[in-house]
Amino acid sequence: MFSSIALDRKDTIHISYPGFTDARENALKYATKSSDASPPCQPVNIADQKNMNIAVGTSEQETITIICEDGTPVAGETVKAKVKSGKDMVAVSPLTTVTDNDGQTVFTITAVNKPGKAKIEFKDKKAGLKTKVKVEVIE
Repeated sequence: MFSSIALDRKDTIHISYPGFTDARENALKYATKSSDASPPCQPVNIADQKNMNIAVGTSEQETITIICEDGTPVAGETVKAKVKSGKDMVAVSPLTTVTDNDGQTVFTITAVNKPGKAKIEFKDKKAGLKTKVKVEVIE
């Protein structure tokens, strides 16, 4: 039976056992970094829109949802956005964000100065997932 469990500032779990000491004179027997945990299933990437039209000078939101094959949302996945074409037409922010408890993260796409076509890639490198959204900037 353990005598205590603690979570430190680096998200490391410490479990101590009575009568066990190591060379540093403390009762730490196991330490596990919680961020090393892998998702409970194989994630699948979904974008809420594959195509969008945005008027010059306005913005739209793009929600990226990461879920498992069984529909379970995956929280804590880092998603990066990159304008692949049309950098002079659109801007995206933030460039990097993390999924919430519903497996979602939101990016804002802004049509900056002229009409045309752009492509934005959203990527979860850890899960090996990516999706592209085509943006048409209109007057």
